[in-house]
Amino acid sequence: NVVLPTGPGLGFDFDATALATFKAVSPRLQFRVTNRADQAAVDEIAASDLDGLIGQRLPSDRSRTPSLRWLQVMSAGVENLVGDGREWPAGVVLTNARGAYATSIAQYTIGAILRVAERVDRRRHQQALGRWPDEATQGDFLGDQIRGRTLVIVGYGGIGREIARLAAAHGMRVLAVKANP
Repeated sequence: NVVLPTGPGLGFDFDATALATFKAVSPRLQFRVTNRADQAAVDEIAASDLDGLIGQRLPSDRSRTPSLRWLQVMSAGVENLVGDGREWPAGVVLTNARGAYATSIAQYTIGAILRVAERVDRRRHQQALGRWPDEATQGDFLGDQIRGRTLVIVGYGGIGREIARLAAAHGMRVLAVKANP
């Protein structure tokens, strides 16, 4: 039995066809689907026959889920579960979504770099005021080229590598710093 949070805003929005595909993997695979992912929802579905959970947290009362063997988080980070001296329950495998969001986060990052370089906010403000700069201040609104600029990336995992790839495609020089070289 695996609990799968699904619905708009929960990271997964599986329709009936997708759920049927999951169930076709094995006749023994049972899904319980919830449209919430908060702690109260996790605690509500906690049951003695729960083997796996796809979500961001464990049930508050682990004694209610003695057969829980797997937690799949929907993010790359797991610090909220294992950081600050927290002990992870023995026998429960923790897996994450490392790399799953690399493309979208890298695209967002490059978009943010371009937004700053092109002074989009300044231009939008002027547009909202119904003004365009005169010749004396026009230079304040022209964008800067990013080609040839140096981008330093701290962290060179899946997301960092994808940012580097996109930055290089824009002609940027990339320097990456890894935590464990």
